[in-house]
Amino acid sequence: MTNAELTKELKEIGLTRKEFAEITGYKYETVLNWSRNTNTVPPIVDSWIQLYKKAKEYDELSSRLIKIPILKTTLS
Repeated sequence: MTNAELTKELKEIGLTRKEFAEITGYKYETVLNWSRNTNTVPPIVDSWIQLYKKAKEYDELSSRLIKIPILKTTLS
């Protein structure tokens, strides 16, 4: 993942670099260094972002589901 791709992905999921650092446990300076091209973006970051997107989609979907009560029947 390039720095430009990271910037695009973070914007898409609505996170700043600082928020990303706080959530993932990376030091903010480390995340900033990726944008300064002093370090490359670790491959795990792309995986984390993809999972974050899926989790957001799941949360949105599950909040929309209509809960249907389960009928309890007794067998004699």
